[in-house]
Amino acid sequence: MTVTEDRPKTVDVQLCGRDLRILRAVATGRIEIRYDCGACMRVDGLPVANSEVPSRLVLAGLVVAPDLARRPWFQLAELTHLGRVALEAAVPK
Repeated sequence: MTVTEDRPKTVDVQLCGRDLRILRAVATGRIEIRYDCGACMRVDGLPVANSEVPSRLVLAGLVVAPDLARRPWFQLAELTHLGRVALEAAVPK
């Protein structure tokens, strides 16, 4: 995806180490997500123990909420533009 001038280049969200590990797993295709009454995630087929993390990442705009009309069950999770920016900002320089 091409970064355009109207897209933010920084993220104003506090992320803990767990959040960053989840975002890295999303980036590598290891996370499945379902979002109905809240987000549920599976990492390598196993449920994410902290149920607040998936919803927080979706509501912060870092992970794409799945399209329930298209597929009502778990789908491969995807990072949003902001999610990619957050991961890039977290890399030590």
